[in-house]
Amino acid sequence: MREALAPTAPLQADPDRCEPALAGLVGVDPIRTVVMMEEHDGAYCAWKQAGLKDRIVVHIDAHIDFRWIPERDLESLLSLRTLREVEDESSNDHLWNFTGRPTDKLINVGNYLNPALREGHLRSLYWVVPDGFFATRERREQLETMLYDLEKSNPRALQRIAWTNGALQAELYGKPLTICLLSQIPRFEEVILLDIDTDFLIIKSVSPAFPFPDLPDPTPWIWPEELVERLRERQLRSDCVTVAYSVEGGYTPLGYKYLADDLASLLRDPDLPAAQRRLMSLKREAASAHAEGKYAEAREKYERALPLKADDASVHYRLAQLAYEQGHGNEARMHYEQAITLDPTYRTEYNNLGPVYLSLGQVTQAAAEYRKIIALDPQHASAHRGLGDLSVQQERWDEALAHYRRASELRPDDARARLGHGRAQVHFRNWTLAETELMQAVGSTQCEGAAQYWLGYVYTKQRRWDDALAAYKAARRCRFRTRGLYLALGHLYLRKGNLYQATRHYGKAARFLGADLRHRVRHLPESVRRMLTTIRHGHATR
Repeated sequence: MREALAPTAPLQADPDRCEPALAGLVGVDPIRTVVMMEEHDGAYCAWKQAGLKDRIVVHIDAHIDFRWIPERDLESLLSLRTLREVEDESSNDHLWNFTGRPTDKLINVGNYLNPALREGHLRSLYWVVPDGFFATRERREQLETMLYDLEKSNPRALQRIAWTNGALQAELYGKPLTICLLSQIPRFEEVILLDIDTDFLIIKSVSPAFPFPDLPDPTPWIWPEELVERLRERQLRSDCVTVAYSVEGGYTPLGYKYLADDLASLLRDPDLPAAQRRLMSLKREAASAHAEGKYAEAREKYERALPLKADDASVHYRLAQLAYEQGHGNEARMHYEQAITLDPTYRTEYNNLGPVYLSLGQVTQAAAEYRKIIALDPQHASAHRGLGDLSVQQERWDEALAHYRRASELRPDDARARLGHGRAQVHFRNWTLAETELMQAVGSTQCEGAAQYWLGYVYTKQRRWDDALAAYKAARRCRFRTRGLYLALGHLYLRKGNLYQATRHYGKAARFLGADLRHRVRHLPESVRRMLTTIRHGHATR
């Protein structure tokens, strides 16, 4: 869970702000309708509330946002009257919704363009990727592979993938999809929708850190004023622009959240006052100096920027980072506290790189990031949770318990902290305390499956067989599917004398073991795989 909700965290947009206005030439005329949001699926909400239909969208982003979403709920089968209708319906390549949640609740930042196309809000999609995505043949092939992987799971919806005139084209639900660079955006005869993710400015290409920016110190490959200028060159006319910050999730580093605000300012008013342009320039120069290790120069430029806008949280946040890196703890805390006072959203789980490093398996770097933010903000609940997660990985259970307990005290509604706390109590065989903590995580969309699984484990240890079976089945419904889950279900069904279900679940567990072995073999060094192949062929010829 987040430390602070972003201003537009619920998927809601003000219809008055989303009404199509008089179109303007991007970078020349003021664009009256610029809708800001934290999570990018707010764009779908904005288009829907405004009643926009049959539009072309130029989608500027570093990630695929049209992944599949279930198209039909299982309840729709209940309305069918004959066996033939059931057979016809089941033969269609719908992606059935097995989650038990309404389909519209499954829309997220990775798939919101999908329903926008299916519902007719969009008739054509131009996905503009960072220049680095096309820089080499290998990068282009990686992008092509992403599309073919999507095609495999829904071949009727995504078809005719091919390179044409230097752009990657396809049909998505029978509508044209074009993946191209800024320089390849065509001249449109009509007014278009412009949809921008701030992470486009930061993520240069499909690097080893993808889908995150390059680490440890990502810097923009293109700045807002450069992006607006390149859009102006394409002579785009737009009446509605949506801009996502995308800080939550780690895609846009918090230190560059302000780029979205700068971009919106340039779109709303291409003739910005000189003082505001000077502020943008100073922050850009300071960020570049910081990235190059020129701390004194970076600090001097940020301090010159402060008088231009005293309530700029981004400047205080960057000064806090600089002071911490130079060993000035008190000054770092002062600037950090000023930043979160001016903008509470700066106190977020993603105001450090700990979660990103943790997801990439870089434990040492993650721990350093979490400790840094705790030094600046001892009340930072998610940083304590992150250190708890790291302690579990390293089997330092006393430390894990202490960090999870502290996180739960600071944020009683943090379901992942409650899950971790319960998991730690399981290790110490404190079954009653474990059940209490795990029950607090049930109902969370983030970790209910894991919570139900560990509840099943606790109930099994307490010999509460029916409760254990119900919890494990609930975990399975949440799509928490592991070898351990199927083994546990097999044991419980065997205890009940249900040999058919026991055998069925043991078989699923065995298939997980085979998949895990294949995964491990695929990730062996090439030299080892060649040796295994040679040995196998040698046995075959005997």
